[in-house]
Amino acid sequence: MIANEIPGKMNFMDVTEMNESDKAIYSSSKIVHRECTDSEIQCISVNEEHEVAVAVDSYINVYDSNGNYQYGYSIPTSKYKLISMHSDCIEVYIDIYHTYYTIDKSGNVDNLLYISDSDGNAKVFRNLLRYANESEWDLGDTKYNATDYELSKTDGNGNIITIYKMSEAKSAHTKASYLPVFVIVFVAICLIFVKFNWNHTK
Repeated sequence: MIANEIPGKMNFMDVTEMNESDKAIYSSSKIVHRECTDSEIQCISVNEEHEVAVAVDSYINVYDSNGNYQYGYSIPTSKYKLISMHSDCIEVYIDIYHTYYTIDKSGNVDNLLYISDSDGNAKVFRNLLRYANESEWDLGDTKYNATDYELSKTDGNGNIITIYKMSEAKSAHTKASYLPVFVIVFVAICLIFVKFNWNHTK
Protein backbone atom coordinates (compact mmCIF):
# COMPACT_ATOMS: atom_id res chain seq x y z
CA MET A 1 0.00 0.00 0.00
CA ILE A 2 1.23 3.53 -0.79
CA ALA A 3 0.54 6.36 1.67
CA ASN A 4 -0.94 9.38 -0.10
CA GLU A 5 -1.56 11.82 2.71
CA ILE A 6 0.31 13.60 5.46
CA PRO A 7 -0.98 12.52 8.90
CA GLY A 8 -2.17 15.19 11.31
CA LYS A 9 -1.34 15.51 14.98
CA MET A 10 -1.00 12.32 16.98
CA ASN A 11 -3.99 13.22 19.18
CA PHE A 12 -3.44 10.74 21.99
CA MET A 13 -6.17 10.60 24.64
CA ASP A 14 -6.08 9.68 28.35
CA VAL A 15 -2.74 11.33 29.07
CA THR A 16 -1.04 12.39 32.29
CA GLU A 17 1.79 14.81 32.94
CA MET A 18 5.27 13.35 33.36
CA ASN A 19 6.91 13.42 36.77
CA GLU A 20 9.78 15.84 37.31
CA SER A 21 12.45 13.16 36.99
CA ASP A 22 11.26 12.03 33.55
CA LYS A 23 10.69 15.62 32.48
CA ALA A 24 14.36 16.32 33.20
CA ILE A 25 15.40 13.32 31.08
CA TYR A 26 13.34 14.21 28.01
CA SER A 27 14.04 17.93 28.33
CA SER A 28 17.69 17.09 27.67
CA SER A 29 16.74 16.68 24.00
CA LYS A 30 18.59 19.37 22.08
CA ILE A 31 19.47 20.61 18.62
CA VAL A 32 22.63 19.19 17.08
CA HIS A 33 24.38 20.00 13.81
CA ARG A 34 25.84 16.61 12.93
CA GLU A 35 23.90 14.31 10.64
CA CYS A 36 23.61 10.82 12.10
CA THR A 37 24.06 8.14 9.41
CA ASP A 38 25.17 5.32 11.71
CA SER A 39 21.88 3.49 12.11
CA GLU A 40 18.90 1.96 10.38
CA ILE A 41 15.83 4.13 9.88
CA GLN A 42 13.24 3.83 12.66
CA CYS A 43 10.62 6.24 11.39
CA ILE A 44 10.11 8.92 8.72
CA SER A 45 7.77 11.89 8.68
CA VAL A 46 7.07 14.52 6.01
CA ASN A 47 5.25 17.79 6.76
CA GLU A 48 3.13 20.07 4.60
CA GLU A 49 6.22 21.96 3.36
CA HIS A 50 7.85 18.65 2.36
CA GLU A 51 10.46 19.01 5.06
CA VAL A 52 11.51 15.54 6.21
CA ALA A 53 12.36 14.13 9.63
CA VAL A 54 14.18 10.80 9.94
CA ALA A 55 14.47 9.03 13.30
CA VAL A 56 17.68 6.99 13.63
CA ASP A 57 19.06 5.55 16.87
CA SER A 58 19.02 8.40 19.44
CA TYR A 59 18.73 11.17 16.84
CA ILE A 60 16.19 12.80 14.57
CA ASN A 61 17.66 14.24 11.36
CA VAL A 62 15.80 17.13 9.70
CA TYR A 63 16.04 17.86 5.96
CA ASP A 64 14.63 20.69 3.87
CA SER A 65 12.27 20.21 0.92
CA ASN A 66 15.30 19.71 -1.38
CA GLY A 67 16.64 16.87 0.75
CA ASN A 68 19.48 18.87 2.30
CA TYR A 69 20.38 18.18 5.92
CA GLN A 70 19.52 21.18 8.12
CA TYR A 71 19.96 20.14 11.74
CA GLY A 72 18.96 17.37 14.10
CA TYR A 73 17.84 16.56 17.60
CA SER A 74 19.55 14.35 20.12
CA ILE A 75 16.99 12.15 21.89
CA PRO A 76 17.67 10.56 25.31
CA THR A 77 16.90 7.04 24.11
CA SER A 78 17.67 4.87 21.11
CA LYS A 79 14.47 2.83 21.62
CA TYR A 80 11.96 2.62 18.79
CA LYS A 81 10.14 5.90 18.34
CA LEU A 82 7.36 7.27 16.17
CA ILE A 83 7.61 10.86 14.99
CA SER A 84 5.26 13.27 13.30
CA MET A 85 6.70 16.43 11.76
CA HIS A 86 4.73 19.67 11.48
CA SER A 87 5.60 23.21 10.49
CA ASP A 88 6.09 24.27 14.11
CA CYS A 89 7.36 21.15 15.89
CA ILE A 90 8.03 17.43 15.84
CA GLU A 91 5.96 15.07 17.95
CA VAL A 92 7.91 12.19 19.48
CA TYR A 93 6.36 9.03 20.91
CA ILE A 94 8.57 6.42 22.62
CA ASP A 95 6.55 3.23 22.39
CA ILE A 96 8.27 1.07 25.01
CA TYR A 97 7.92 3.77 27.68
CA HIS A 98 4.54 5.16 26.53
CA THR A 99 5.99 8.66 26.66
CA TYR A 100 5.29 11.63 24.40
CA TYR A 101 6.63 15.13 23.93
CA THR A 102 7.11 17.84 21.34
CA ILE A 103 10.24 19.69 20.33
CA ASP A 104 10.23 22.84 18.20
CA LYS A 105 12.72 24.29 15.73
CA SER A 106 14.47 26.19 18.51
CA GLY A 107 14.93 23.03 20.56
CA ASN A 108 12.25 23.85 23.13
CA VAL A 109 10.70 20.72 24.65
CA ASP A 110 7.03 20.85 25.68
CA ASN A 111 3.93 18.71 26.32
CA LEU A 112 5.77 16.02 28.26
CA LEU A 113 3.17 13.31 28.82
CA TYR A 114 2.59 9.67 29.70
CA ILE A 115 0.25 7.94 27.28
CA SER A 116 -2.16 5.47 28.86
CA ASP A 117 -2.66 2.01 27.40
CA SER A 118 -6.31 2.64 26.53
CA ASP A 119 -8.30 1.34 23.56
CA GLY A 120 -8.44 4.85 22.09
CA ASN A 121 -4.69 5.31 22.30
CA ALA A 122 -4.11 1.82 20.89
CA LYS A 123 -6.11 2.86 17.83
CA VAL A 124 -4.07 6.06 17.46
CA PHE A 125 -0.87 4.03 17.74
CA ARG A 126 -1.99 1.50 15.11
CA ASN A 127 -2.76 4.30 12.67
CA LEU A 128 0.64 5.90 13.30
CA LEU A 129 2.40 2.57 12.93
CA ARG A 130 0.58 1.78 9.70
CA TYR A 131 1.81 5.04 8.19
CA ALA A 132 5.33 4.63 9.60
CA ASN A 133 5.64 1.13 8.15
CA GLU A 134 4.95 2.23 4.59
CA SER A 135 7.90 2.09 2.22
CA GLU A 136 6.35 4.47 -0.34
CA TRP A 137 4.64 7.84 0.01
CA ASP A 138 2.95 9.50 -2.95
CA LEU A 139 2.46 13.12 -1.89
CA GLY A 140 1.32 15.28 -4.78
CA ASP A 141 3.93 15.15 -7.54
CA THR A 142 6.62 13.91 -5.14
CA LYS A 143 7.20 10.25 -4.37
CA TYR A 144 9.21 9.05 -1.38
CA ASN A 145 10.78 5.59 -1.19
CA ALA A 146 12.34 4.07 1.91
CA THR A 147 14.21 0.97 3.00
CA ASP A 148 15.76 0.24 6.39
CA TYR A 149 18.94 1.92 5.20
CA GLU A 150 17.97 4.64 2.73
CA LEU A 151 15.35 7.29 1.96
CA SER A 152 15.01 8.94 -1.44
CA LYS A 153 12.45 11.03 -3.25
CA THR A 154 11.49 11.50 -6.88
CA ASP A 155 10.18 14.92 -7.89
CA GLY A 156 7.67 15.77 -10.60
CA ASN A 157 10.45 15.94 -13.20
CA GLY A 158 11.70 12.45 -12.42
CA ASN A 159 14.78 13.64 -10.54
CA ILE A 160 15.81 11.23 -7.77
CA ILE A 161 17.30 12.76 -4.63
CA THR A 162 18.83 10.67 -1.85
CA ILE A 163 17.83 12.20 1.48
CA TYR A 164 19.25 9.70 3.96
CA LYS A 165 21.67 6.83 3.43
CA MET A 166 23.17 4.72 6.17
CA SER A 167 26.97 4.71 5.97
CA GLU A 168 28.25 1.71 4.02
CA ALA A 169 30.51 0.54 6.85
CA LYS A 170 27.64 0.51 9.33
CA SER A 171 25.29 -1.09 6.82
CA ALA A 172 27.76 -3.90 6.16
CA HIS A 173 28.32 -4.39 9.89
CA THR A 174 24.57 -4.52 10.57
CA LYS A 175 23.98 -7.08 7.85
CA ALA A 176 26.97 -9.15 9.02
CA SER A 177 25.63 -9.19 12.58
CA TYR A 178 22.66 -11.25 11.35
CA LEU A 179 24.92 -13.94 9.82
CA PRO A 180 25.45 -16.01 13.01
CA VAL A 181 21.68 -16.17 13.51
CA PHE A 182 21.14 -17.44 9.97
CA VAL A 183 23.89 -20.04 10.44
CA ILE A 184 22.38 -21.30 13.71
CA VAL A 185 18.92 -21.57 12.17
CA PHE A 186 20.30 -23.34 9.10
CA VAL A 187 22.22 -25.87 11.23
CA ALA A 188 19.16 -26.48 13.42
CA ILE A 189 17.00 -27.18 10.34
CA CYS A 190 19.62 -29.55 8.96
CA LEU A 191 19.80 -31.46 12.26
CA ILE A 192 16.02 -31.78 12.41
CA PHE A 193 15.97 -33.00 8.80
CA VAL A 194 18.71 -35.57 9.48
CA LYS A 195 16.98 -36.82 12.63
CA PHE A 196 13.66 -37.09 10.78
CA ASN A 197 15.24 -39.14 7.99
CA TRP A 198 17.12 -41.31 10.49
CA ASN A 199 13.90 -42.15 12.35
CA HIS A 200 12.18 -43.13 9.13
CA THR A 201 14.98 -45.39 7.92
CA LYS A 202 15.06 -47.54 11.05
